Amino acid sequence: MKARLIAVGRAKAGPEAELFRHYNARLRPPLELQELPEGQGSAAEIRRREATAILAAMAPNTLLVAMDLGGKAPTSEALSTLTQRWMEAARPIAFLIGGAEGLDETVLTRAGHLLSLGPLTWPHMLVRGMLAEQLFRAQCIRENHPYHRAWRPG
Repeated sequence: MKARLIAVGRAKAGPEAELFRHYNARLRPPLELQELPEGQGSAAEIRRREATAILAAMAPNTLLVAMDLGGKAPTSEALSTLTQRWMEAARPIAFLIGGAEGLDETVLTRAGHLLSLGPLTWPHMLVRGMLAEQLFRAQCIRENHPYHRAWRPG
């Protein structure tokens, strides 16, 4: 699945950036990362400015998958099925990770899918690595690779 990751903020060297690099390198093909600068001003102004940059960074027919706490939190198997469907749609795909203030309503409305990593709040720099790992896991599930172990102890 050829896809982009559009993320607000610049990753600094450290474990979060390394986690993303590690799993992104395992994806075939890897995500194309585009980092956008963080907005300035009040929380609402920051979200508005970041939304403008996010929406300007992609073609109109792009399938946007916004990472959002209010989104659906599928199982890894369900995410594998979703990504397969997204690939078959033959549209450019962009995963979106907002900054510390989250994503503006204009981005959430434009998104074709809202995806959550669960009800916990995660640092947005850590979400990059967690998303890359889950996309790698989804790829392994589709390919019947043993990386994903579906069984659970009884």
